[in-house]
Amino acid sequence: MTEERGRTTAPHGARGERSPAETALRTLRARLLELHRGDGMPGMWEIARRIGASFGPSSGAEDGPETVASVAGQAEALGPATVHTVLHCRILPAWWQVERVVRALGGRTEPVLPLWEAAYAASPERAAADAPYRQVGGDPLTGRGDRPPEAALWLWDPAIGGFRMPSGWRVPDSTGGYEYLPGGHLGHRGTVHAMAYSPDGDLLATSDERGEVRLWDPATGEPAAAPLTGHGRFVTRLVFHPHGRVLAAGGGTQVRLWDLDGGEPLGGPLLLDGGVAEIAFHPDGRLLAAVDERGEVRLWDPATGEPAAAPFTCHAGRTWAVAFHPGGGLLATAGSDDGDGTGATVRLWDLDGGEPVTRALAEPAGPILHAVFDPGVGRLAAAVADTEDGRGPLRRRARTVWLWDLDGGEPAAEPFSSPSEDVRALAFHPDGRLLAVGGGHSRYPGRRMQLWDPGTGSYRIVHNGAHDRPDDVEVLAFHPGGGALATGGDAGVQLWTTLAPPVGSPLVHRAEDVHSVVFHPAGDLLATVSREGTARFWDPATGEPAAVPPLSGGKVVEVAFHPDGRLLAEADGEGTVRLRDAVTGEPAGAPLPEHSPDPFIRIAFDPGGRLLATTDFTLTYYDTHYDSVVWLWDPFTGRLLDCLHTEHRIEAMAFHPGGGLLAVAAGGAVQLWDPATGEPAGAPLPGSPHASVPVKSLAFHPGGGLLASTTGSAGSGVRLWDPSTGERVGGTFGAQERTGISAMGFHPAGDLLATGYSDGTVRLWDPFTGEPVGTPMAGHFCGVNALAFQPGGDLLATAGDDGTARLWCRRRPG
Repeated sequence: MTEERGRTTAPHGARGERSPAETALRTLRARLLELHRGDGMPGMWEIARRIGASFGPSSGAEDGPETVASVAGQAEALGPATVHTVLHCRILPAWWQVERVVRALGGRTEPVLPLWEAAYAASPERAAADAPYRQVGGDPLTGRGDRPPEAALWLWDPAIGGFRMPSGWRVPDSTGGYEYLPGGHLGHRGTVHAMAYSPDGDLLATSDERGEVRLWDPATGEPAAAPLTGHGRFVTRLVFHPHGRVLAAGGGTQVRLWDLDGGEPLGGPLLLDGGVAEIAFHPDGRLLAAVDERGEVRLWDPATGEPAAAPFTCHAGRTWAVAFHPGGGLLATAGSDDGDGTGATVRLWDLDGGEPVTRALAEPAGPILHAVFDPGVGRLAAAVADTEDGRGPLRRRARTVWLWDLDGGEPAAEPFSSPSEDVRALAFHPDGRLLAVGGGHSRYPGRRMQLWDPGTGSYRIVHNGAHDRPDDVEVLAFHPGGGALATGGDAGVQLWTTLAPPVGSPLVHRAEDVHSVVFHPAGDLLATVSREGTARFWDPATGEPAAVPPLSGGKVVEVAFHPDGRLLAEADGEGTVRLRDAVTGEPAGAPLPEHSPDPFIRIAFDPGGRLLATTDFTLTYYDTHYDSVVWLWDPFTGRLLDCLHTEHRIEAMAFHPGGGLLAVAAGGAVQLWDPATGEPAGAPLPGSPHASVPVKSLAFHPGGGLLASTTGSAGSGVRLWDPSTGERVGGTFGAQERTGISAMGFHPAGDLLATGYSDGTVRLWDPFTGEPVGTPMAGHFCGVNALAFQPGGDLLATAGDDGTARLWCRRRPG
């Protein structure tokens, strides 16, 4: 094995030449880990405690909400998972975070700053510090702040046999600051039966029924080396040596050790009398323990492959879990001492001799099918069978997860009733406060995986909405830093990543999805509208509700501010459009003549404020054909000036910044109109690559030289057009394989284009190059429906299906 500054390096031949960005980041990481070792390798919790004691929030409140005005001066403490992220440089952290960790380790910041600057210069695209916008409430890497209610992620209520919204419109934070969102997918052929991350998180090992073990680079989703073959049977257990360059693979009646630098086995197979049940490495790597299906434990010296002790029997029945205590002096086993799978016990074996300590666990309601120790080996989580699926008397399914405290063998939390029909995999987060529960559900694929917080009793379902993969969860593995989660099943491996965790206080619409967000021209007022017909107004400087007179109409589904800020137009779902004074709330004239009832009506003022455009349609009786109309009104007199006809349902419209054009998306095309004459301005633009796919979003560049269009379908990107010629400009960009663009808008300066996606993320792009700017932002737990920049460009507001609007504050240089 090759050592570099006390840690093992990845196989050079398998991973190829490192880029300058990777080299600079690894140099910074080596320096930070050197400081960590020099301080006696304190735990992440201890480092976080030191940082909290030295710095702490400037407000003095650990979890108090931030306002936009206080963002710049707030000095935040770091959580233990964030400390791990900084130490291991999974991405380039902000300098202030590195500074806090260095000082907490007793180091000097002056020698570290040039290393950070070099890493920043070499890899700005990987720097969380370089993201142009951060969510109001805290730095994305800290994961601190309140959580909004989730319209799609409900709590399971056994009393009603279904899901319900939590009380107080807020789910307690069950992820320790992490929100796991769909990342890449590894195309592992066959069903994945085992999975493990390397200690540094740079490798992910997976196995299947053909006996192959594959090594992946989780950052790129690409293979990191050739498959490890030669087992000749199922590989059901994988575990990395603590130094990371040896992998133990167990299957059938043997365990093989692999040298990952050379891709060759280390010696011959280590044999058991029965099938491999569990394997584990000692914390310092000097022992390898394996338990077979009959409960016999064997200990080997992995350096020589020779037995390190005589075999012994740990349990009379099945053994579910085995782990070495972090201190290294004890081996813990959990299993049954009865043939029927009951009689659950945990035994602690003294490796230096002496009798084992046996602790009986409070009886669960049925046999245990799967179990796992927490990282500190102080608790045991287990899936308990309580149903049979009708395919035979021996086929049982688990829907309940129990958690025991090993000191007394008593339950450490109320049992968790999983929404999955069949729990098949369990994994603790590295900080031990969160348990991932995976399994299957025959009718509702979105209920296959949950994250359970035993401390609060809350949980959240983790899924990818309409783009979720159909395979059940068979295995689970957390990244050592907690910043990623891998799940395996019939269709390969799905990676879940923490792009930018939700922080700060959301603007809450309760259980309603928010589909519109609009800034007042002065930038000091924000309006949000839900599909259920509720309009709310907020002070963007504080995130608090603004004192605005209630709207005069019924269920308001769309609002628009006049360019001079004096008027507010509102449309309700019954087809009534009203104008009122934006300050006093008094009506400004009579309502406009009634439109057809439409919860998706669009309204917009032209930039000069001389026109108000509203959409309308008529659905023919016989062939369900749309005859859609854009009405053009004088906003001060309410007089109808003109109408523009199209044969398809109008999905979006936008005025040119100069006011001389109106773009209307209907069907798969975009038609430009001259509002002064009511005539089309050129031929329709094929805004969609397929005529049958409608264009969902339009946005003009502030300079007027570009028009952006996109559909909401997965894999589609942004197309740019020259509105004066109708010609394409550049290539398509912003496409994401498994999620569609549901909203977009240009920054007032024109240097950024923001896109919102149906997976809840927001991304920023350079519209002239099509290149991403900064890191993705993740603050919503469902799709992003709308977004808008504050007129000055300092804030970005986003609205989502999770019933909230979010504010993001632009970072200032330095």
